[in-house]
Amino acid sequence: MINNAQKDNLYLAGGTLYIQPYLKDGSLSSEKYDMGATEVTLTRDTQSAIAFTRSGGLKQKIAEVVTEENYTMKITCNSFSPMNLASALGSRVEKVTILDGEILPNGELANGDYTFIKIDAGSNPLLKAKLIFESKPISGKRVIAIIHEANIKMGGDLPLMSEEFATMSFEGSANKTQEGYYTHYIEQSFTEQKDDLSPTQTQETQVEQAQENATV
Repeated sequence: MINNAQKDNLYLAGGTLYIQPYLKDGSLSSEKYDMGATEVTLTRDTQSAIAFTRSGGLKQKIAEVVTEENYTMKITCNSFSPMNLASALGSRVEKVTILDGEILPNGELANGDYTFIKIDAGSNPLLKAKLIFESKPISGKRVIAIIHEANIKMGGDLPLMSEEFATMSFEGSANKTQEGYYTHYIEQSFTEQKDDLSPTQTQETQVEQAQENATV
């Protein structure tokens, strides 16, 4: 017999990952940029403290508590936009114009006016940003995922010459905010809203109601 609930919750998707940088004053920029991501993964890592007893002879665990929690991410992109390069190189973006007769960056003499985007590596070493992922499901439900505050840096080599379309990798770690580390939204159909969780009803509320009903 087919498990429709399991089938309905399969997940296969592409989508768009946006980066929204924080400004120097700590406020969030009003602009967000498509990173051109092809792969995005989030990892939760925890450390625990464990208590044991030997009262019965054998060493037996009697308690465990989480003492450390970290969220990290890996992103692969095939967009070499100025914003992505600046994020990878820890730099700011500047537009420069070289006029006819001036020296070009390669040392040659300009035979006309040229405009370049200049990216100085290391001029902005720590990029702090909000990451917003909007899925485009092939199978399954639409997901909107938010990493509220992350420190982003290049996670591998920067290819300047290759035989295939080049990609660049990023890695980052999430900072705890008032909204938490990470929020995951799953779009529900109208039927699911009625049968599962209403927009204003949390899972904790549903559990409390079930406990109350059980005592009646």
